[in-house]
Amino acid sequence: MGQSTIEKMAVADYAFRFDALPEQVTFSKQIKITGWLLHRRGLPIHGIRGIVRGILRRRSIFRARRKRSRPLIAAAYPDLPEAGQSGFLLVLELPVGPSEITIQVQDQEKIWRTIFVADIWAFPLTFFRWIGLTRVEQFFVSYLPQLFLANRRKIATSVIPHLSAQSEASLRHNKLQTFTGKSDSTQSEIKTVHLFVTSKSNLFIREIAELLCAGFRAAGCEAQLLVDRIPAERTEGGKIQIVVTPHEFFNLFLSYKLSWEKIQRLTNHLFLLSTEQPESEWFDSNLVAAPHARAMLDIHLSGVAAYRARGLPCLHLPLGYHPLLEQSDAPAKSKRDIDICVLAAMTDRREEFIAANADFFAARNCHVRFVPLGFAKTEETRSYLPASERNRLLQQTKILLNVHYSDLRYFEWHRALIAMANRCCLITETCEGFEPLVPGKHFVMAGADDLTTCCEYYLEHEDEREAIAGAAYDFMRERFTQEDNCRAFLQQIENAFCGENA
Repeated sequence: MGQSTIEKMAVADYAFRFDALPEQVTFSKQIKITGWLLHRRGLPIHGIRGIVRGILRRRSIFRARRKRSRPLIAAAYPDLPEAGQSGFLLVLELPVGPSEITIQVQDQEKIWRTIFVADIWAFPLTFFRWIGLTRVEQFFVSYLPQLFLANRRKIATSVIPHLSAQSEASLRHNKLQTFTGKSDSTQSEIKTVHLFVTSKSNLFIREIAELLCAGFRAAGCEAQLLVDRIPAERTEGGKIQIVVTPHEFFNLFLSYKLSWEKIQRLTNHLFLLSTEQPESEWFDSNLVAAPHARAMLDIHLSGVAAYRARGLPCLHLPLGYHPLLEQSDAPAKSKRDIDICVLAAMTDRREEFIAANADFFAARNCHVRFVPLGFAKTEETRSYLPASERNRLLQQTKILLNVHYSDLRYFEWHRALIAMANRCCLITETCEGFEPLVPGKHFVMAGADDLTTCCEYYLEHEDEREAIAGAAYDFMRERFTQEDNCRAFLQQIENAFCGENA
């Protein structure tokens, strides 16, 4: 095995992300780079450093400060104890003019591996400080980069060659189209669909897998949901294998069964379904395996766009209605006595919203249930409701209120579907990617500051609230079913991969 191949494999074993890429032009003599980095198999990391080479090619080396708390990374990589302290801070001193910065990690054998390279121009404004105008310097250091914003070009380049090469090769699949609704074709060459999850996954991930499995069966396929099973290394014609959320299946199950090299080969035969919001730690975790897959799949159009923007083939596999979404453990009550329900993961943004509107919620009959982010929610998690109990709760609720996880305007499809399937009016913060649903007809959408006002209005106007909930329920059952979405998806697969064994 050649040295370059060994280097590629070594670098591929690291998962990392910068909180923000360094700007192409800076007006400060110093830049700070923060982020997180860990070894996928938990092997020791002995150091992180940055190397700055100026116009005269003189080299300056700066060591990063490590072991900084990253609780969300701990949640994304629960099998790696060091993930919670995977954060780092790297402070680089830049000379005047152009510089090349290189970031390296020292592996378990104390060999330095390059993971990132970028070119930066520095024009320090320190002369303001020399004449006592420190605040003027601070102003221009903050203001001048904005002048470059419109034409800014991120020139940072990953030096993981195998990832870049595979991404380029995968571009031949860029003809893949997003879709919703029914397929024109009723015949499919794909007759068998195997979906893979792990018992250690979050319950809602397994619920999504069960929903898809039911949809493929309704579409005429022999579909199986396989729990804690290793996918086949070879897939016969007429069959596809789908891993539901690779970051959980790989990190919580498969990495304990196979070496990373074997996982890479196996992934060549798999479609990987993502359910994560772009720019989240979980989305980034999926990017480790994504270049090796036949293609990525995503339940949301923004996820499809995000994978394609990284040169990865991606298909849209939307969720849709199925009777599973309204099954409960008891007959539904005729009266909805809960005014507002909030069911979500606990984040600072959501907690701040509830706290800011505490008087509003206290004055009404509300059910607010936040679950912590730091671990997978399974049957043993007391704060997380099983699907049947949750459905019964929503069948007693007038409004399901949705506040976003972050500032990203991501339409939470799974949460929306369970509200609509149980005839609960959805009121959500402003979002994108909700098509073919229509705001104002199938759900209510408003800015964060107006959510409680909307809730108050629709609590007082029962006829309008029930009309929206009923229209959403009828639309899903008639025009947006999981069966139709799965059938259309199979047609997309055949169009994209015609001439190949599925």
